[in-house]
Amino acid sequence: MGLALFAAFFAAAVLACRAYLFDVYRVSSASMEPTLPVGTLVGVSPGSEGVQRGSLVVFPASALNLPSTHRHLIKRVIAVGGDELISRDGRLILNGKPLRESYLAPGSGAGAIDFHVKVPAGHVWLLGDNRDSSLDSRAALGLPGGGMLEVADITGVAHWRLEPFRFKADQLK
Repeated sequence: MGLALFAAFFAAAVLACRAYLFDVYRVSSASMEPTLPVGTLVGVSPGSEGVQRGSLVVFPASALNLPSTHRHLIKRVIAVGGDELISRDGRLILNGKPLRESYLAPGSGAGAIDFHVKVPAGHVWLLGDNRDSSLDSRAALGLPGGGMLEVADITGVAHWRLEPFRFKADQLK
């Protein structure tokens, strides 16, 4: 009886942590390299509080109507409600100014797709750091929603890169 009670308490504690404190996701594709290599564990706070340009967010792939084999995706917020984003000749222009992206994979730019979007209030525009290997807002341009993710659909905000076997946790920027 004591072991069953302990197991029930432990399960309840884990569920409470996942719902209110943090959850852990494993990066399953190269779309966020070099920031998050394949297999990286990421600590994520639930909800969308604190989302801003540059945030790394986790969301269900279905929220962008993307045909993904992954249940959840992690991408970088490039633009927020009210922003105008233009991709032209492999460069991003955010609100009339070139966007500096020090986190990109070597040789990556905005990608081969030219676009011009205005992000509505309550939405974000997302791109992977490894643009050539990323299924992101660009892939949903012609789909319902036009590549915009509702902030309410964000599962959580990534804050830590976890390396449990090295006893190390790096804060994400």
